[in-house]
Amino acid sequence: MQQKRGVIWIHEESNCSYKPGEMAKIFAIHADRSAAGKKELFSELLPQGFMAARYFAFAPDCKSCNACVPLRIRTDDYKFSKSDKVLFRHNDGLTSHYLKPGLPVTLTSEHFDLFRKHSLHRLPAQGQEKWDNTVIRNYLEGHSGLLDLREKDGALVASVIFNYLDKGVAPYYVIYDPEKSGNRASLGTLCLLKMIEHSKNENPGPVYLGHWVDGANKLNYKKRFRNLEALIDTGWHDFDPAIHLTGGDYRKAIPSSAEHMHITP
Repeated sequence: MQQKRGVIWIHEESNCSYKPGEMAKIFAIHADRSAAGKKELFSELLPQGFMAARYFAFAPDCKSCNACVPLRIRTDDYKFSKSDKVLFRHNDGLTSHYLKPGLPVTLTSEHFDLFRKHSLHRLPAQGQEKWDNTVIRNYLEGHSGLLDLREKDGALVASVIFNYLDKGVAPYYVIYDPEKSGNRASLGTLCLLKMIEHSKNENPGPVYLGHWVDGANKLNYKKRFRNLEALIDTGWHDFDPAIHLTGGDYRKAIPSSAEHMHITP
């Protein structure tokens, strides 16, 4: 039985991951469980500032601030910089493997192990005990795109779980082997450059990066890319981090078909 599209308000506030001392709150619009239903919902709402999760698109609904600014990379005229090309050359021994479009992402023990290794490096305080295979599968599967980067011997060194949209792609989660990355390898940056390349060549349209928050150091990597655009009330505009410091009211983007949706206050 497929789940019908509907709006669910997640009213429990939690500590904000990006602004210490602030409380965060989101709401989500559910897609049905079909691949077509999710692609339709994501293609409609991500260009309006939402982000994609396994079966729903979500946006902030915080009382205390509106610091989440949606960013995307315009790819139609994207030109790889000298440093981009150096990074490609440095990693030219890696091979790219894309899941065939239309197939749901299914992860293997390789992905689980890589996720734990990556998470332990980034979030050592959390430990690995919380990330068993079932938890990782529930967190990462259910999306429509998967890119694996492998060494010549077949070893998996990085993966991007992403979603195909009608126009462009939306990376959901990037994992990589921290022991194989570094200033020269920069596997995290390489993964997103591969998304730009894939979007330019295979599914023309922007690369949606999710939200940026001024002062959140762990989101600063997004500012390194060219052709960045920010969503403000008047649409998408060339991104200026000194000006684009606040997001909009995402509830305005609830589809007109919302009359059949169940809304919990």
